[in-house]
Amino acid sequence: MSTCREVLQLLTEYLEGDLAPTERAEFEKHMEACSPCRAFLRTYAKADELSRAALREADIPEELQRRVRAFLRTRMGFAGQ
Repeated sequence: MSTCREVLQLLTEYLEGDLAPTERAEFEKHMEACSPCRAFLRTYAKADELSRAALREADIPEELQRRVRAFLRTRMGFAGQ
């Protein structure tokens, strides 16, 4: 996992605790060394926190949740480089 693009594609899984221990360690190692990715992670995590506080997932239809997550995963591939 050497590029910002590769790391940021795992952002959602990282925040949800779904990464394998080796992937998590590589992700965190990259974050320690890359200030732009750290800034992106902080911004993304804060936005996620605020949106969850404002709107419960139960209020969002499951299909919309799935589509938004898929959209974000594809868009994150363009961030950080």
